[in-house]
Amino acid sequence: MPSIQDSDDRIIQKGVHGPYHWITFSDYAYIGTFLATFPEAVLGHHLAVTSRDSGVRRLSQTEVAAGWCLRGGIAYSPRITDITSLGFQRDGLDSPGYDEWYVFETAPPDLGHRYKGDYFKFKLGMGDVMTFESRPAFVLHDPNPYMPGILDLFWNQLLEIRPKTYIADGEDHLTIVSKDWKLIDTAGQRLGRP
Repeated sequence: MPSIQDSDDRIIQKGVHGPYHWITFSDYAYIGTFLATFPEAVLGHHLAVTSRDSGVRRLSQTEVAAGWCLRGGIAYSPRITDITSLGFQRDGLDSPGYDEWYVFETAPPDLGHRYKGDYFKFKLGMGDVMTFESRPAFVLHDPNPYMPGILDLFWNQLLEIRPKTYIADGEDHLTIVSKDWKLIDTAGQRLGRP
């Protein structure tokens, strides 16, 4: 897995897992900086938001009227036509938000329920979705020995859900995973060195 470090101590890791390409950015890039530099990654697509600030994404009346809905603790969007109205944790454009988005080209399937239990007891395929963005062990390029199997769980869940793109804004890394290798390449170019 290549690691790139530029003169500003920006660290970028890249890799491939099955049909998905991925990139992680160290703590200089967050969901706000990603959207500001790469809005087309979500424009024209649908979102399933499994986490906002490590919790459930609450919807305003305006969002519900626009077509957003909340089922099982997961917020589902209509087709995204404007990124300025997207809700994510805004401690600042340059602050982690603990947000997690699955991006689909068409309306997403019902993902089930946001899992609230112990990571070690989670069973894939039981109608629950595990969130990963707030787990310190969730780093694609450096598995944490204290949470064995977390990366296997992530990849298996991603392959079951099959989004076009996955975006997670965690404490130490912005993680982007996509079936579209060009999206990953463009993200690397816009947010740091490719």
